[in-house]
Formats: sequence, structure tokens, C-alpha cells
Amino acid sequence: MNEQLKRNMDLNPPKNPFELKPVKEIKKQSYKVAITKTVIKAAVIVFLVGAAIWQINKYDIQFRSPVQNPLVITERSQLQLEKEIEKVNIPEAKASPLPPVKSAKEIIQASKHPNTIWAIYGLESSYGVNDKCQRDGKGYNGLGYGQSNTVSNCFPTFEAAVAAVDSWITDHDNMSLGKKLCLYNTGKAETTCSYYQKFLTLVK
Repeated sequence: MNEQLKRNMDLNPPKNPFELKPVKEIKKQSYKVAITKTVIKAAVIVFLVGAAIWQINKYDIQFRSPVQNPLVITERSQLQLEKEIEKVNIPEAKASPLPPVKSAKEIIQASKHPNTIWAIYGLESSYGVNDKCQRDGKGYNGLGYGQSNTVSNCFPTFEAAVAAVDSWITDHDNMSLGKKLCLYNTGKAETTCSYYQKFLTLVK
């Protein structure tokens, strides 16, 4: 029995727990394969970097505003500015034609009673020379309409004063000329008066 046990032990020796397992050999890549992979990686990186730089330059050309480089700052003298201003063509303003200024006689001639009003104009202000409204800078009258020693009835225009007298004469057409003029000057509708007599000397 001892011999049999010895034989078994010789055929199947006990495993040593401290025995190291054989290390498998790592297959080593060949030197040429490693170099090829490195070159390919480097080429890809160079291509990507070049593409990125090209896109950046393209964007700058299309959208970036041109900048003077180096920046040059120039100063213009006052004399240069004045010369430049003088070169600017300023369009001339076209003045609208002013309406023709009518004389007092033309204004009175356009009324319904030109001869009567012209004589009144001479009696009341010596044809505008003694127009108190014009003298005081308050407007126009010169026809004695609505005036007295204490009242100055002034109109904005001479046309307005003539229109007022013209309308007053029309409103009193039912009277004779003598009564009309006496009423106009004295406030009394008399057949004759000194004012009417003076009027007759002007219309002869």
C-alpha cells in the first residue's frame, strides 16, 4: 500500500500554492505598423487644424469690417474745414413773389363810391398825410370813420378802412349827398354844412 501511494504521488505530485503561473507572452506589434498609425494620426490632426484655419479666414474676409492698419489719425486745420464748407453748393432759396402793393388811390378806385371816398380822404387826412392811426403805428384810417378828438378807430389795413366807409355810404343811399356827408362829419343829417361845401370844391 505504501508503494502504491508513493507511485500515485510520483505521478500526481501535489500543487505548490506558492508556485507562480507562467506568464503569457504578449504579442508585440511590428515596428512598421506602429509608425504607420502614428503618421495617419498626425495627418488627420494637420488636416483638421488646416480646415479650421481656412474657415476662420473665410469668415473674416466676408464679415469683418476693414480696419486701417496701422491706424492713422489725421487732423484738419480750421482753414481746411472752411475751404471744404465753401465748396459745398447750397441751393438758393426761391423767394415767392410778393403781391403788388396798391396805392391808396387804387384801393379807393376799386370801391363802389370812389369819387366820394377820395374826396373824404382828402378832407379827413389830406390824403393820408395826417392819418393819426399810421402816425401812432396803430394801423390805418385816414377817412375819419368812427373817429373823434378822443377816439382813434384804427383798421389793420387801409382796404378795411375803405370797405367800412363804402358800406356806410351804401347803407345811407336813401339820403341826399349833402345830408349824407353832413351826417358823416357832424352826426346831423342837414341839407348842407361846411363839410359838404368843402367836399364840393374837391369834386369840381
